[in-house]
Amino acid sequence: MRLIRLGARIQRAQGTAFECLVGGFAIQGTGIHRLVHMGVHGQLPARVLRRGIEELRPEIARTALADSFKAEYVMLSNSLDLYVQGKVVDCRAPEPRFLLKPNQTRRLLGEKIRGWIERDAVPARSRRPLDDSDMENPSSFEIFVLRGAGRRVLDLLLSSCSGTQREADFAPVRLAATRALLAIAAYRAEKGALPDSLEALVPAYLEALPLDPYTGKSFLYSASKMILYSTGADEFDSRGSTEAEAWRALFDFDEPTLRLDPAAWKHADT
Repeated sequence: MRLIRLGARIQRAQGTAFECLVGGFAIQGTGIHRLVHMGVHGQLPARVLRRGIEELRPEIARTALADSFKAEYVMLSNSLDLYVQGKVVDCRAPEPRFLLKPNQTRRLLGEKIRGWIERDAVPARSRRPLDDSDMENPSSFEIFVLRGAGRRVLDLLLSSCSGTQREADFAPVRLAATRALLAIAAYRAEKGALPDSLEALVPAYLEALPLDPYTGKSFLYSASKMILYSTGADEFDSRGSTEAEAWRALFDFDEPTLRLDPAAWKHADT
């Protein structure tokens, strides 16, 4: 739980997208992995599981990335300045630095960042692809892509912002699934078997059905298959992840799946 809370604090710390991605989501993911492993293996008594259910509730809210994207703009703008000053050398640059137009590149960068911020405010299932039609404009393409620093900035922007936004969408799903697992584990600890349905957890273990943040609907659950899963942002139900390893299935972006069979987690520490 400390790792989960620490990861959440880093996510909200107004650092760059990269810091949010590598620091916040990676640390939080480690905490989730360990908590799930203990819950599935019945290593926690029911009273501790109930405490975990309550402590996870406020952590499920999605982290807004506007501050991180703004910090990313500052970092990338500084990188651009260093390139113009000759303090950073980019071997991929197809043109000499004196052909770079830094002010126009910075302006286009700002427009891209604003687009990411606006996109981040829309639920993942409702987002439209980013509009890159400006890149069809020869002058914009020349300023932002053909110049070495412009291309370098674009590469950094697309990789860091897209990865961070994907993780920000995914983190609440993992947390909500983990909270549901703790409720299932508490039910099993007290009653000796898995619940037949998620409805059996309400209201004794959960205040309401555990909702999948991707879809806004209840997670999918099968007691016979011993799985709890999300359809993913596309809402296409493939009946769970096909990943062989249980921890990979839980971190499967397409259809995150939490396997409740302890035998599936025998290699979780390797």
